[in-house]
Amino acid sequence: MERQKSSPLSPRRVKYEALPPGSPNPKSRLRTSLNKHIPPRSRDQIVKAFVVGVFLLLLGLLFYALHSMTAERVCIPSWASYPPGSHLKIAIVTMTDSQLQSRKAHNQTNKWRGRNFEGVLGLTRDNKVHYAEMHGYTYEDASALVSDERPASWSKILAVQHYLKDADWVMWLDADTIVTNPEIRLESLLPRSSSGPDFIITVDGGGYNAGIWLLRRSQWSQDFLQRWWDMKAYVRGPGDTKSGDNDALKALLDGERKAGRHVGIAPQCAFNSYVWRSRLRDWWRLVYMPHTILLGLYRPGDFILHLAGIDDKRVYLEHALEEAEKQYQVDGDEGDVSLLDRSQQQDLGPQYDVRRKQKDVRLLKSAAIPG
Repeated sequence: MERQKSSPLSPRRVKYEALPPGSPNPKSRLRTSLNKHIPPRSRDQIVKAFVVGVFLLLLGLLFYALHSMTAERVCIPSWASYPPGSHLKIAIVTMTDSQLQSRKAHNQTNKWRGRNFEGVLGLTRDNKVHYAEMHGYTYEDASALVSDERPASWSKILAVQHYLKDADWVMWLDADTIVTNPEIRLESLLPRSSSGPDFIITVDGGGYNAGIWLLRRSQWSQDFLQRWWDMKAYVRGPGDTKSGDNDALKALLDGERKAGRHVGIAPQCAFNSYVWRSRLRDWWRLVYMPHTILLGLYRPGDFILHLAGIDDKRVYLEHALEEAEKQYQVDGDEGDVSLLDRSQQQDLGPQYDVRRKQKDVRLLKSAAIPG
């Protein structure tokens, strides 16, 4: 059979001929054209104007950042109206996959393992337990409920489903979180029982963050958790640093917020503060969403510190626990500690007593890392 000849326009036959000697290349032609139409003096002015514009933009962002870092923040959700002194049955739930690791064979590893959470809950457990004891909440370690069918982070859904049956509200806390202001009660973040959202979460520079959230016991909440768990298409594969549960939550919440009142977005500083890391991505987010980034940066007096997205969590946690101990260290039997801005103290009422007693200092000190 005769072989079909390729077309003269076939990619195999196309040859790029070299430009004749002395012929200007296209870039040189464009540069020559610009030089003809823009006088040298005008070009210099354009360059200077561009440089000055960039400088003024950066200067403005710097002043905005400094102003935002020193200005008072509003960290109280708009719906927060639960009466001081009212009693709710609240469970604080967390977990780690260390028990799952111990159940593996001695020569096997967890195929779903991503970021290193090794020993993290061991560092933060006492901090969470003492905070729960101070305010009469229930602390639940749901590590036994970790499923080996998915990355461990997905099992938070199973854990909250389990403990929500016996609580009015459940607060989920990732293992890499610590309470840095134990004076703040969870009731200050909640709506009255007959109104307000059922699911309370914060938004950071990347969107919704599934590391810390509050859920009220209701039929809607049970259905919500089941729908979240059923989003199997978002489960990430072995070795990925992300598990996919946060992406699934973002997709689910985008629809829920349009559907009704069940989802409430709290200011990030209300219970999910971050530490600043000087990465290119963080600087870029600071440029195009400065208010969101600065609202979520940790300040002394913030309720909870969350080490989201950090790989070497133990080093940061040890330092954060030491700083938390120093922050609440007082001389004598009593001392004044500025926990909140004055405007916030007035809004929150008598449930926030900014005078620390020595027993509370001992509780926090016992949660710190031994020397």
